[in-house]
Amino acid sequence: ARLLHKEGYGQRGVKPGQAGLCFPVQAVAQEITRRAQPLAEAAVQDPAGSLLIPTPPDKVRLQRGYWTILEDRYTDQLDVVARQIVLEGSDSALRQVPIGRFGALVTVDRREIEALNGIQRLIGEYCMTPQKKPLSIAVFGPPGSGKSFGVEQVAKSVLGDIAVLGFNISQFRHPDALLDALHQVRDVGLSGKIPLVFWDEFDTSLDGQPLGWLRYFLAPMQDGAFQEGQIIHPIGRSIFVFAGGTSHRMDLFGAEWNEQEQRAIKLPDFISRLKGFLNVLGPNPIEGAGPDPYYVLRRALILRSVFERNVPQILRSQDGKRQVQIDTGVLRAFLLTSKYKHGVRSMESLVSMSTLAGKNAYERSSLPPEEQLNLHVVAPEFLALMQQMELQGDLLENLAVAAHEIFCEGLISEGYQPGEVTDAAEKVHSSLRPFNQLPEDEQEQNRLNVRDIAEKLALSGYIMRPARSNEPPFEFPGKDLEFLAEREHERWVKAKYDAGWSYSTVTDKQSRQHQDLREWSQLPEDEKEKDRRMVRGIPVILARTGYAVEKVG
Repeated sequence: ARLLHKEGYGQRGVKPGQAGLCFPVQAVAQEITRRAQPLAEAAVQDPAGSLLIPTPPDKVRLQRGYWTILEDRYTDQLDVVARQIVLEGSDSALRQVPIGRFGALVTVDRREIEALNGIQRLIGEYCMTPQKKPLSIAVFGPPGSGKSFGVEQVAKSVLGDIAVLGFNISQFRHPDALLDALHQVRDVGLSGKIPLVFWDEFDTSLDGQPLGWLRYFLAPMQDGAFQEGQIIHPIGRSIFVFAGGTSHRMDLFGAEWNEQEQRAIKLPDFISRLKGFLNVLGPNPIEGAGPDPYYVLRRALILRSVFERNVPQILRSQDGKRQVQIDTGVLRAFLLTSKYKHGVRSMESLVSMSTLAGKNAYERSSLPPEEQLNLHVVAPEFLALMQQMELQGDLLENLAVAAHEIFCEGLISEGYQPGEVTDAAEKVHSSLRPFNQLPEDEQEQNRLNVRDIAEKLALSGYIMRPARSNEPPFEFPGKDLEFLAEREHERWVKAKYDAGWSYSTVTDKQSRQHQDLREWSQLPEDEKEKDRRMVRGIPVILARTGYAVEKVG
């Protein structure tokens, strides 16, 4: 049934009389005999549930109110899943999760899958029937996010003889250049193929007028023709893809102008002629739209694709899988670096700049020099992530004990005494006891704290390394201290919410409510100081287990 729904009867993309309508016996038989993957089950979240539960005004929202199977299954292990995607491929790493495949494009983001499916349906319907006007679609995303690649793969996944053309509007000096481009589009259409035309940077200015080119696209989009002198030339069936260069999302397109200004530049007229749009997310976290923890999975899928296409020699067949041979630190840096300066192009450039010819593994020595890395990433941070230590086993437990000891020493210095219930007014704290006497959830909090130390340090350009003898104690400078303290608070808030805690004006551990579950800017100064004390304690914690902090770069 799923095969019939997807493929239908007969040949697609041709006239009904030529489709050869008949039941696809052979295809159905092959599908039945093929080893079928069992259907996955997922409990669907009540779509109205989040609307009925009031959100405290001070609560930090770490997730959007947008449920996905991916989020339901993998929220707490995204880094692990991302590594597995790169090493073994998405099929092995993402079981029982919807995966969108559009030609060479693979995505697991629900928003992208739904948007790409919509564009695929639009193009499919357009290609199946005679058309005289172009199908117009807009694509937005950060520079280097893969806007053209995404739509091209979707179009190629639809049956139909498609020819790709590309024009960068920012290179046009006069509207006559657009007429020359439309003639090329028309020529391709006359050859019997469907032109897939990318109008890159269509939102560039013309003669100082913002979005000055929009007015020149209106007639071709609406009438399927353009006028040159006294002659009107029909364009015919074609797909226009308008790739934006100034706005990262459709809702931001033209938002800086008021209604009168938008009408003057023909923005409403242009938008009314669009049949669809696509926001391409790219490898970097989405800016200005709240937390985006799933960027690491997008990076992993892109990186796996880059390795398969550009350096297939580092993939080795093993246990029925094609596994990437890559140093753990190099992979960590690729996945967790804060930003690729030029999006996907930077990821591809870093791989092509590495010395991998004749090698069957991606080692640290293969990376380009630091000044070359800095073209595409923040090099000190990238290198710090590469050298970051993995905390586990006895080392993790010893660091957790040391972290708790530092915490207790700070409380004692402020005059606190042990007690069953924490009371700041009475200077009593329930956690003022040996580590092995803490409840398991509080022990785990300390483990989470020290697990995060290496990542926090990397974000500020520091690394952990074995300590040298007679090494002077390390102190974080003021700016880094404040940044790391805020990062520690964000980690603590997320851990609390993940464990089922909620905000309250009064802390109640029995009810899992805490008054400090709010943004850093809203914390009292004495609570901020606790986080600063935790950061100041990092060198001490590490020193007690034989490690030190060092600034990189």
